[in-house]
Amino acid sequence: MIRKEVAEMEMIKAREAARIQAEHRRLERENELMEMMLNSHLQIINSFLSVDRKRKRAEDDDHDDSPVSFQREGAMLLSLLQFNLGM
Repeated sequence: MIRKEVAEMEMIKAREAARIQAEHRRLERENELMEMMLNSHLQIINSFLSVDRKRKRAEDDDHDDSPVSFQREGAMLLSLLQFNLGM
């Protein structure tokens, strides 16, 4: 009788250990995904800041950089942001 209870307790411990390991792996994957998303958002923000600086420099120099390239860059960044938000 005691052996049966000990065996049941060992099974419970083993199941709990497996559950904890699975939860740990899930949280690690979630953390990696969040890190990738945050890095993407940081790149998007840096790109917008870069475009804004270029635009301001162009206005200060009265030099007309191609507005089409700014629009294309902005559209690409916006689509990347929308893709990241959809994840």
